[in-house]
Amino acid sequence: MPDSSISKSDVDVLVRLASTSFPFRVPVINAAGVTSFERSFKSVGSHPSTLELMRKADHAREALATSLMAGTRTKIVTAADIYIPLVYSVMVTCIAQPDEARLDDRLIFQWASSLEAESKRKKKVFYQSEAMMYDMVMAIASQAFAKAAIASEDAKAGDFTSASQNFKAAAGIMKFLANEQLPKWAGQGNNVFDANLPCETSMEVCGALEMLFLAMAQQMAVVTVLRKPEENFGLLAKLTLGVAEKLEAFMSAIREKAASQMQRMDPAIFAYVESQAKVQRSLSGYFQARSMWDKILLGELLTGYGVVIVMQREAIALLGSIPKSPSKSQHSDVTALLKHMKAILKSWEKDNNTIYFEQPPKSVPDDKKLQQGTFMAKSNPYHFNENAAPVPLMLPARKMPLNSLMRGIGIRN
Repeated sequence: MPDSSISKSDVDVLVRLASTSFPFRVPVINAAGVTSFERSFKSVGSHPSTLELMRKADHAREALATSLMAGTRTKIVTAADIYIPLVYSVMVTCIAQPDEARLDDRLIFQWASSLEAESKRKKKVFYQSEAMMYDMVMAIASQAFAKAAIASEDAKAGDFTSASQNFKAAAGIMKFLANEQLPKWAGQGNNVFDANLPCETSMEVCGALEMLFLAMAQQMAVVTVLRKPEENFGLLAKLTLGVAEKLEAFMSAIREKAASQMQRMDPAIFAYVESQAKVQRSLSGYFQARSMWDKILLGELLTGYGVVIVMQREAIALLGSIPKSPSKSQHSDVTALLKHMKAILKSWEKDNNTIYFEQPPKSVPDDKKLQQGTFMAKSNPYHFNENAAPVPLMLPARKMPLNSLMRGIGIRN
């Protein structure tokens, strides 16, 4: 095999391994719930514009619940786009008229998390709250996970540009939740988001997920470079190292800032991240070794055969240390890549033993290692329209009791 080229089958293996993403689920609304804005605001919501808003919100929430259970990921994004401004308008209405915001029936919102491991019980675990903010945050989060699922489907179909954009969109949604929406409400002294609610309502978890989705977005960039006719091993080494560093940053953020939520999250997420971080670091070492070897052959480097050999050995050892994947196809790809890397190493060792006679060091010297990867992926901004106008709430002639005052805007009782 010529040192300067990679066969199409090897490129295909590299593409599949480099672009592997986690199959995130979407959160789910409890279809058995009886939440109704129209019924809850029946006494104070008799104005035509108010009644119209409440009915639209009910219909939109029902459509979102149906999409989350059985719809396509694209339908989920669309349904959430319709529902979110409506529930926000109800919130604005209650905030603007706190004395009139009295309910006939309690509003109880129930969601199952997309991040927690599937329960051994067949019934989903639903977390409930009376806070409309909770409902809106989960609806926004559902868009992020739907976008990530669409991105994974795009990658499988070979549309890596679209996959990258969808991962960046998912990252932007998580950034919005972590940096804007959740802190805004928490800053008002509302203890809305706690251990009794899904992990998606944690600022720390959302902040970490932004990093994870961005890492996946850059994986798509790696594949784009891999598929180009001209080989650019130096750039690939930097990009894959950047992915590995971002994945490791995700793990550090979860362990240090969201330890309590981590205990509830699906262990498969962390197994994927740790395994993929090793894959990306191994690929970085492999690409850097290929880049250095080519530079030696071109006369750009006068020495370094031994270093390149050790670099390749370390890349092989790291890839070989990854636990066997439950996916047969992925395990097959790892095996194929190891075979390819070992064949390259054998060729280099033969050349060094017969031509160059350079003693390989025990390990790659620090000054020969990449000190930092290149990370280029940035979140796509999430656009949230805060210009909602309140609709009228009118107390009936016979005043409703004080204990019916609205409790579900941003305060969880």
